[in-house]
Amino acid sequence: MLIPKYPDTSFLIFSYDEKYTKIFIWVLNLLIHKKFFFLTLAI
Repeated sequence: MLIPKYPDTSFLIFSYDEKYTKIFIWVLNLLIHKKFFFLTLAI
C-alpha cells in the first residue's frame, strides 16, 4: 500500500479545526509508522 505524500483533499470538506486535527493525526501516524519501519530495518 502506497502512503500518499499529502492528506486526502476530502479533508477540505471539514471545518477548520477538525481539518487540522485530522492532518495532525495523519502526520503523527506517518511518523510513528516510519519510526517502526526504521526500527525493523535496524534489526
